[in-house]
Order: sequence, then structure tokens, then C-alpha cells
Amino acid sequence: MATDPGEIKRLVEELWAATEALSTAENGLRSAVFQKLLDRELASSAERQDSNGRSRGESVAAAVDRAFTDADDRAEAIATYFDIESHEAEDLFDLRDPDPKIHFANDKLSEGIKGGLREITLLVCGARSALGLETTTQQVRDAANQFDRADSNFMKNLSDFDEIAIRGKPKSKNRAIRMRVIGSERAAKLAQRIAGAAE
Repeated sequence: MATDPGEIKRLVEELWAATEALSTAENGLRSAVFQKLLDRELASSAERQDSNGRSRGESVAAAVDRAFTDADDRAEAIATYFDIESHEAEDLFDLRDPDPKIHFANDKLSEGIKGGLREITLLVCGARSALGLETTTQQVRDAANQFDRADSNFMKNLSDFDEIAIRGKPKSKNRAIRMRVIGSERAAKLAQRIAGAAE
């Protein structure tokens, strides 16, 4: 587990910023999501450093799953994050499983590879952040493949987006993605635009 005060401060600031879009939510949703993200990060850190091989990450993941037990709960959390209606969240994402999947017509995205990939990244990261789930480059790649927005420049394009931060070793095939404050704001506007166009 991270014990360096500077590292803990950086982690707290980054995660709090990532939940900025929930700052106006009712019922303490921002604090709840922030706490779950922090718990997950600390558990992951402890799991990596535990020399006895004990895994503490599973209990954190289970707690997150219990927080959103059905599609209605997930729709409400995602709707709050993007500042849209629950039925609009259901129009944008398949929420039958705990892992949200984008499901709307391809023509709602920007036509170009990079522009479409940026929008997919914002939606995937935003929906998963709303549910307290970590996002990886592979999850974004899977969604991008679904909409034909992934090519040989996939990782380079992701690295160019100022809305996100990518963690992990540069040559790793599956790295963690963190949404920045500007990303949360743009994701909300994007979701609102697509939801409005779908009406």
C-alpha cells in the first residue's frame, strides 16, 4: 500500500478530480464513487506489495458490484454522471451486465478514426467512472473495434487525448486509463449531445 504522503496526496487529488462531474449530484454520489475508486486503488497497491500473496482486491470489487446491483441502479448512476435522464443512459449503454457497453448507431459518432475514438474513450471512461470501475486500454480498444475506430495508431491517438491520463509501461498491451477533469466535462457534453440526437 502506498505510504509516501506525496504519493497518497497525488492519488487523492487525481481521483477527486476524476469525479468532478458528480459534484452537483445528490445523496453524496460523488463521495461514494470517490471512496470506491480510492479503496480500489489502495487495494490494488496492497495486492502488488503483499509479499505473502494475499489478495485484498477481490473484496473491493465485490463491494463495487453490490453498489449497483441492477440495470436501473447503473442507469441512474451513469445518468447522474453525464447529467442526462436514466432512460437516455439506457439508450446510450447496454447496462444489463455490471460492465457497461456502448450501444447506439455508429453515425452518432464523429466520422474520422481519431475523432470517433476520442468520443468512445470519453463515453467508456465516463460510464465506468460513474460505476466505480477501472478503465483499461483494452476495454476502450474493444469498444473502438465495435465502431471501426481502432487502427494501427490506436495507442498513439489515445496518448494524444488531453482528457485522459494513461498509466503503466508504454509497451504494455493493457494499461490503466484515468479521466481528467476536462475529460469528465467533455464526456458529459458529448453524452448530452448524443442523447439529444437520439430523441
